Amino acid sequence: MAALNLHKKLKYIFCFLALCVVFFFNPFESYGQNKKIDSLTKVLGKQQQLDDNRATTLFNLAAQKLQYDAKSALKNVDEIISFKEKIANENIVSAAYRVKGIIFYHLSQYIEALGFLNKALIIDSKLKSYDGIGGDLGTIGLIHMTQSKFPAALKYYLESLSNFEKTKKNQVDEALTLVNIGTVYNEMGNPSQAMANYQKSYQLFKKINH
Repeated sequence: MAALNLHKKLKYIFCFLALCVVFFFNPFESYGQNKKIDSLTKVLGKQQQLDDNRATTLFNLAAQKLQYDAKSALKNVDEIISFKEKIANENIVSAAYRVKGIIFYHLSQYIEALGFLNKALIIDSKLKSYDGIGGDLGTIGLIHMTQSKFPAALKYYLESLSNFEKTKKNQVDEALTLVNIGTVYNEMGNPSQAMANYQKSYQLFKKINH
């Protein structure tokens, strides 16, 4: 069963929505990942107050660590969540829950992952943060797709696409969602719909020169 889950994750890895995190903060310029982490750690050491500044730095640390040190990234987002009542910008809190959901997805703890993503979705829905909603729904769709629950995956991906289309700010995520939708249609035995969505994705990637 573990091997099967790994196979599915590898099969769908290209469909992952830019980590489905929808970062709301500008990342540091690329000087090498270790340098970024060192720099952020030094900044964090000076931010003793539990506020938006510390939460933002913790989030950026988690984003840097996510690909290779998920446990450390989890500690960062858990700290954000631990003082969420003191954070004015609720986008930071929803993004922390979204990252936590992604981490638990990678651990194949799907029920827990969905729980955290739904917490992110509640906040983003209250804020009417359509890009955040799109990221939440896209990640939920990915979890269902990984489990071969294709009708449910399609439902969430279509809702995700609808939200990304409302802002047009994250057209890369919009294009990737179209790829995901095409993949689901292909798995459901509908190659014509799959190709239609792949074509839409291709045209959008061309438009944004990605």
